[in-house]
Order: sequence, then C-alpha cells, then structure tokens
Amino acid sequence: MKTLIDINETLLEKAMALSQTKTKKETVHRALEAFVKLRQRERLKEMAGSGAIEWRLDDLKAARHRREKTQTRLMKDGQ
Repeated sequence: MKTLIDINETLLEKAMALSQTKTKKETVHRALEAFVKLRQRERLKEMAGSGAIEWRLDDLKAARHRREKTQTRLMKDGQ
C-alpha cells in the first residue's frame, strides 16, 4: 500500500544508519516491526500474573517458532 506522509528527515537518516538499511522503505518497515514487537512485549508483561495467559515454556517456544517461520515467509514474499 502506498501512503504519502511527512517524515523528519534527520530522524529517518539516524534510523537508516542505526538499522543499516539501504532504503527509506526498508527503514520504515523495520521501525514499524520494532514498534509492534515492543508494544506486544509490554502488553504481555502487563498481563503477567493476571491469569489471562497460562502458557508453559514449550507453548512459548512453539509460538516463537511459528512467528519466526511466518516472518521468514513474509520477508521472502516481500522481496
């Protein structure tokens, strides 16, 4: 999807340098992915001990494996 937005050029350049990306598009994608992961982790931390999530270590490892498989597939499809 194409979207026209104004982005702080200095901030984008810093993000490109830190992420070692070559394009603005790749930089924005990585930044969005990092933001989503951060917020998801924060939500999980908030739910810890609430009883809302009762996963065992094996369940968490399986979920991570599925997520990594999906991310790999999506990255291949996007290129």
